[in-house]
Amino acid sequence: MPQHDAASSRRSKHINQYKLIELHATTLVLERGYSLVTVEEIAQAAGVSKRTFFNYFQNKQQAVLGTGPRRPTEEEEQRFLTTVHPDLPLAVLRLCTNAALSPEHDLYFDAATQRRRKAIIDQDPALFHEFMSRVHNLHPHFESLIVRYLEAHPNQRRTALSLEVEASLLCNLSFAAMRAAANSNENFLAPEELRALGEQMLQGIRHIA
Repeated sequence: MPQHDAASSRRSKHINQYKLIELHATTLVLERGYSLVTVEEIAQAAGVSKRTFFNYFQNKQQAVLGTGPRRPTEEEEQRFLTTVHPDLPLAVLRLCTNAALSPEHDLYFDAATQRRRKAIIDQDPALFHEFMSRVHNLHPHFESLIVRYLEAHPNQRRTALSLEVEASLLCNLSFAAMRAAANSNENFLAPEELRALGEQMLQGIRHIA
């Protein structure tokens, strides 16, 4: 088998196994409740070992609610910091959305799994708030990154407020656009569609403001 075909086959197998674990994790939790389902039970239902489960997910919450946002890579941060962005709010939004919904997510998206996750959250709002705390914990990192950008490119500043306040405004604007996109459609859009909708929401917020 050619090398690229073998790599493609391994990738396909990885994606399918990932989705299978998510399917059983969300199904079991929806049926029995989050606290009553163990990693061992999810792994058994998916036909994998506990060790294999942890090759795909760090913990039960990730398998049930999704991996969630991540910090930008060093390469992504350097690209953001060294580029003079003609539209800084849009650049910040893309930095944030790529951390929350990187193109990698497109391959793993499954609408049925997202519907089950929505039902789980509706049943257990406390679980959702715990998950969202991971999003809010990233705010200081993004704000610090934006401060560094504004220090390096002072001509990009648009207010007379402090660097920290302006960075906070830019960060909050991006997260507001992302939330608006996520809340505007009940059809569980794929990540690619959500990223595009987030940019539309940003433009809408600008027009309203």
